[in-house]
Amino acid sequence: MLIAAAVDFSGQGWDSGARDRMAATLTLGLGGRVSAGSEHDALLFHRPPPHIAARPVRASNGDAMLFAGQIHDRAGLRERLGIESGRPIQDAELYACAHAALGEDCDRIVIGCYAAIALGSAAQELRAVRSPLNPPPLYWWREGSRLIVASTPRVMFAAGNRAEIDWIHFDNCQLLNARDLSRSWYRGISRVEPGQSIRWTPSGDHRHRFWSAHDLPRVNLPHDEDYPEAARELMLRATREMLADFRRPGIMLSGGLDSQAVAASMLDVLPPGQDLPSYTRVPEPGFTGEGSDRQIFDESGYVRALARMYPRLRPQFIHPGGQDFGKALQETFLLGSAASMAAANMPWIDAICVKAAQDGCDVLLNGQNGNAGFSYKAQPAIAEWMRQGRWLRVFRELRNFRDDRSQLRRMLYYAILPNLPPSIQRGILLRAGSGRGQPFESWSAMRADHAAETGAIERSLANGFDPHFLPMSCAVEERMLMFDSGAGDAADIWLAQQLKSGLQFRDPTAYRPLVEFCFGIPAEQFRRDGVDRRLARRMLEGRVPEAVRQETRVGFQCADWPLSFARMRGELLKDLRRMGANPEIARRIDCERLTRDLERWDGDASREAAERILLAVSRAVTAGRFVDYVEGRNL
Repeated sequence: MLIAAAVDFSGQGWDSGARDRMAATLTLGLGGRVSAGSEHDALLFHRPPPHIAARPVRASNGDAMLFAGQIHDRAGLRERLGIESGRPIQDAELYACAHAALGEDCDRIVIGCYAAIALGSAAQELRAVRSPLNPPPLYWWREGSRLIVASTPRVMFAAGNRAEIDWIHFDNCQLLNARDLSRSWYRGISRVEPGQSIRWTPSGDHRHRFWSAHDLPRVNLPHDEDYPEAARELMLRATREMLADFRRPGIMLSGGLDSQAVAASMLDVLPPGQDLPSYTRVPEPGFTGEGSDRQIFDESGYVRALARMYPRLRPQFIHPGGQDFGKALQETFLLGSAASMAAANMPWIDAICVKAAQDGCDVLLNGQNGNAGFSYKAQPAIAEWMRQGRWLRVFRELRNFRDDRSQLRRMLYYAILPNLPPSIQRGILLRAGSGRGQPFESWSAMRADHAAETGAIERSLANGFDPHFLPMSCAVEERMLMFDSGAGDAADIWLAQQLKSGLQFRDPTAYRPLVEFCFGIPAEQFRRDGVDRRLARRMLEGRVPEAVRQETRVGFQCADWPLSFARMRGELLKDLRRMGANPEIARRIDCERLTRDLERWDGDASREAAERILLAVSRAVTAGRFVDYVEGRNL
């Protein structure tokens, strides 16, 4: 769960109290015991999940190995490495064997969601790596001969590194730019990126990108019906792998295709007679919203329908119980060393984790990456088909597209506009009066003048994220945008949840063979003749309720937000006044606009109100409180 290594390439080592201070930062929250040791003056730390015993691992080549996460497809890897099937072996040892045998190529072969650190036998080389999809966090800091690599920046602070805000990352977060994957909330502390290994020596570092979605092979099966069948089998394999280490799983379950697919697969995989507790967020009492033609506010009906199909499913319905998002921020800051830009979701996630832990669960599965994989909508495929000259396919698709625009306007918006330069796209949308082209008047708390002065928009575009949300023209880039959003601060927030609850979290929809299959198959498998998420809808026929399979609306799991924000209004206004007195924050966050919006808000739940209050205010206040936490003003 937590790993760390501290090296001084000069051989001077660390002061006498450094080991104890660093180890102490890893004891926070729930988990196994911290193991602390030393190798040639390097300090090594490991804290496993509660169900795994901590023990040091050494590879056959002499490297000391630290491992966090989970390896999948273990049997195949053992066979490839020549490890007899009867010998018990933990993931850390298995990875050490793979690294010793395969060297830098090992991470192309090893399948899993993990982070690892390898210390060379003479402590003159250190290697760190994160798997490409859904990996746990891993940070690094180097100053002169000293290097620390750790699951959490707290270890760097214990070694004497001063915690200072990286204001570029602050700005990135207010624009939802999660594509700068090497940057963290702290100045001078970087992340190891997903799908990357870094090797440090006294003379410098070498970075190796071992996985890229753009390099995946194409997958073409003989018959159209082969695709959903293959996806079903891969989902079952994924679920078996995620459950391999646990005895009492549960699931975070909604009414959508992704988590319902995971639930159906879990019930196929679990031993006969074992029930499956599920936990579903529902609106708190007093909320009267009824949804819309685009959104579902209460998904409990679809969960109950799934339970009628599968009597072993034991649904439980959870609401935040009057808890507002500000209550648990300090604990999340401490355990996760990051601020979530989706803090309004934290109360109900906390409530689900508390209930699941009380019920004796040791792992919660979810389907959070399904939209980038098996249930992908593939809207950019229309622009890609246009570039390829497949105009008949474009016309047929747009004729059946679920959209109120005329056929000509659909052609302009989905087929032609995405293929134009971004500056022209933005100009067209602004002239058309599209609010999506004006983030500083709606969902972003950033000051427009600050964005212009610092080039924040241009930096975001250079990172591969467009804060104007222009229609994308590349399906691979859109899908990697979804995965990347979970590999930065979101990975830290999930780590904080694990430390708070003692639970582990697993996502079968991030299983690498399933994701690579979905990236490789033709776009028509995801969108054809007006049917989006076509692969998911076909593979789930007969496995989830038909109403779920045919649903085109999306769940809104914070639909009752006006109740909590009305309770918090005075507190939030106080936050904004305090932020306005901080020069660094005030030059970035438009506190005056947010204050005005919050004071004038009459409690309505319109889309405009949700953008200005739920999104902009909550993100600004969360970031402001995190700055206070880092700078020590509210300890």
